[in-house]
Amino acid sequence: MSLSAVMPIYIAQTGIARAQEAQQEAVYEIASGLLANVNPADEYISQKLETEIRAANQAMENAQTGINVTAVADATLNNVSQSLGRIRELAVQAANGVYSDSQRNAIQMEINHNVEQIRQTLGNATFNGKNVLNVVSTGENPAVDIRFQVGTGSGSDSMVSYDPNIALDEVNFDVTTPDGARAALDSIDNLIGDINSKRGELGATNAKLQSSIEQQMTNMMNSTASKSSMSDADYLSAFLKFKQAGITQESLIQVIKSSMQSQEYLLNLI
Repeated sequence: MSLSAVMPIYIAQTGIARAQEAQQEAVYEIASGLLANVNPADEYISQKLETEIRAANQAMENAQTGINVTAVADATLNNVSQSLGRIRELAVQAANGVYSDSQRNAIQMEINHNVEQIRQTLGNATFNGKNVLNVVSTGENPAVDIRFQVGTGSGSDSMVSYDPNIALDEVNFDVTTPDGARAALDSIDNLIGDINSKRGELGATNAKLQSSIEQQMTNMMNSTASKSSMSDADYLSAFLKFKQAGITQESLIQVIKSSMQSQEYLLNLI
């Protein structure tokens, strides 16, 4: 059999094999959404971007944990503030000179109940078993700051700190006399002021945590877009590649059929 007779068949068979390979790649890209072939340089960069994306996602989760911690602390202080509001109302009532000792004692009992509730509320303010508030008085050792890793670096700009300490005067009020009740009003106002100040501090910390989440979200979007441009498949291009490979195969099959039906090919088989 002459080479000229079979050469078109060999060329067509090679083309069919390549078309089948291209078709398989197109099917993979359509099914997975990823490019079938990525050059080593892009693969290295893509893996680095994937690491950055995962680190940014964890930093966002850390910041969200910080927001949850400050939310527990703020809700606790809000409850304490409401209890102090009720105590102040009772102190104003007890300061009125028309009440008897037994009536003031009854008012004192309700105040004592609210004071105990405040202490329990502050003591039970925990997140994951860790106290989110620490009441300190003059001379006491404060608790260390709670630090949240909200960035992917090791610098201070990747950290947000929260101070759990709150300096409160002694939560103890004696309203059994009008003078005592009036003196209690000043103490209650000081406590309410301390709590409002701490809640403002919590609000500032929360704003920093929210800002860090927005920054990491931006970083993730940028890294994801860069990674996508290197490794993600173009569905339209993949579909066209699949169709083109199919058309190529059909055309080459016709070439083989035509070649095999040619007179020279038949004569070479005799």
